[in-house]
Amino acid sequence: MPEPLVSIVIPVYNRASLLEKAIRSALAQTYRNIEVIVCDNCSTDGTFEIVQKYMRQDSRVTGYRNSENLGLVKNWIRGIELSHGEYIRLLFSDDWIEPESVERMLVPMLKEPQVGFCSSAVEINEQDRHLPVYQLRTEGRLDSMEFLHLLLSGTCMVPVSPGCGMFRRDDARQFIPEQLPAYKGYDVNRRGIGNDVMLYLRTCERYPHCFYISTPLTHFLSHPGSFSVDVSTNTPFRLEWCYIHSFAHFLERATLVPSARLRLSWDLKYYIARLRVLGILTTMARNMRRWWRNA
Repeated sequence: MPEPLVSIVIPVYNRASLLEKAIRSALAQTYRNIEVIVCDNCSTDGTFEIVQKYMRQDSRVTGYRNSENLGLVKNWIRGIELSHGEYIRLLFSDDWIEPESVERMLVPMLKEPQVGFCSSAVEINEQDRHLPVYQLRTEGRLDSMEFLHLLLSGTCMVPVSPGCGMFRRDDARQFIPEQLPAYKGYDVNRRGIGNDVMLYLRTCERYPHCFYISTPLTHFLSHPGSFSVDVSTNTPFRLEWCYIHSFAHFLERATLVPSARLRLSWDLKYYIARLRVLGILTTMARNMRRWWRNA
């Protein structure tokens, strides 16, 4: 039985200083039947010249340059549309993956067609610090409703970024929305906040199971310019509220049995209540610090 083609899709915009590490990690995979699709969103800093260099060095690399900037999310989708693999591994241009990432993630999806996606723990790299995140209690197959419960209740760091998961190409193309409603005037689509997690939500809606690997197979670089850092710097908890907004949007439209919908609705109410308490405590702590400085 031939090995299926896996597409590692790298959407990029103005990341000339970071892109090479992502491409090299993609090409270093122990699973050999891959293609690397780099979709450049009309960069102005020499990014595409780096893509062309790797295209000359390795026939598995294919680069595309948009004639105009499509916006963040549409460039994700464009990269998926240009791919040919049965499976998709999204790799954002400031991140990198372990050599065995594709091979290990593909195994459970080939063994069990009812597994909708495979995700792994992540290591966030920030200068000399290495912070493990997205660490669930157990490794292995999970019921999709249990994954949704963990996600919507906010009780642990469940993966929301498609950059640490493997999906079927057709699901990825269908389930990433180009547009979501704004949250209190904030355009979530500009940063893909909610568009990303919708891939997990809607895949769980379609498939009864998912699979989790506790080894960090993906590295996220924390740096000025990464969307999670930028969004959270000046507005505490904005990121969390935007995701809650996308969870509610999903629940309004999901085709779930009544018992599952009821449970997830209570999960979301719990998350909202907990976040409000955290917001109050954060405000109190900030005011106390101000008082102490001025005393």
